[in-house]
Amino acid sequence: MRRIFICLLLFALACAPSVSDADARRAASLNEQGLAKFQQSAFPRALQLFLDAKQLNPAEAEYANNVGMAYLRMGELGPAATPINEAIALSPDRPLYHYNQGLTFIAGQDREMATAAFLKAVELDKDYFDANAYLGLLLYEAGRFEDAARHWENASATRDNAEIESNLGMTYLALGDLEAAEKTLLRATAIDPEYGLAHYNLGVLYQQTEQFEKAEASYNQTKRLTPHKFETYFNLGIVQTKLGKPAEARRSLEEFLSQAPPQMTQQIQDTPIVTARRRRH
Repeated sequence: MRRIFICLLLFALACAPSVSDADARRAASLNEQGLAKFQQSAFPRALQLFLDAKQLNPAEAEYANNVGMAYLRMGELGPAATPINEAIALSPDRPLYHYNQGLTFIAGQDREMATAAFLKAVELDKDYFDANAYLGLLLYEAGRFEDAARHWENASATRDNAEIESNLGMTYLALGDLEAAEKTLLRATAIDPEYGLAHYNLGVLYQQTEQFEKAEASYNQTKRLTPHKFETYFNLGIVQTKLGKPAEARRSLEEFLSQAPPQMTQQIQDTPIVTARRRRH
C-alpha cells in the first residue's frame, strides 16, 4: 500500500502543471499584498489575495498555508484545515505549517491532535517558542507536569517571557520542587514586574509553604496590578487571618464577596470572620 501511495504521489507531481516565470512573479506579488492586508487585520481581502496567488502557483506551500490562516483568523475553521494540510503535504519539513495545523485543532477543541501537531513542530525545531509554549499549556492541563515543564523550559531558554516563567514556576510547584518554583516565579516578576499573575502565583507558593508575610506582600502586589482578580482577596483574607490581622482579613473577604460570582461566595459565607461580623450587626 505504501509503495502504491508513493507511486501515485510521484505521478501526481509529475503531472502537476508547470508555472511560468510571469505567473510565479505575479503570485509572489499577490502573496506579499495579502501579507500586508493580513497584518492590517483585513482578513477577507488578504484571503482573496492568497487564493489568487495559490491559483497561479498551486505548488507553493506558503500560499496554501496563508489561505488556511486567513480562514482561521476569520473564524472559518472548516475551510482553514484543508489548505494548511496541503501546505504540509507540499513542504512537510516546515515546522510553521505543523504549528498552524495545531492552531486549527485548538480552535476545534481537539487537544490531542493539537498536541501531536505541536510535537511535530518542535521535533523539526526544538527551539520553536510558540509551539513549546502551547505544548506546556496542553500538557499541564492533561496533568503531564514533567512533560509540560520540559517544553516550558525549552521556551524559557529561547526567550525571556514572564508568562512562561510563571507557568513553569507553577509546574515546579505541582511537581513538589519548591526551590525551583520560587526561583522561577521570582524570575517572572523580574522580567515583568507589572505581570500580576506572577505575583499571584508567588503568593500561592508562599501561602502553601506557610510563609504568610511574603504571601501577603505578593497578594498586595497582585491587588495593585490586577484589582479585579477576585481570588486574590479570598487568599489574602486567609493569609491575614493567619497573621493575626482580623480587620484587614475582614476587608479582604468583603472585597471578595463584592467581586466574586454568586456561586463562589458561599465558600466564605460561614467563615469565622464573616460570621462574627454578621453577629455584631
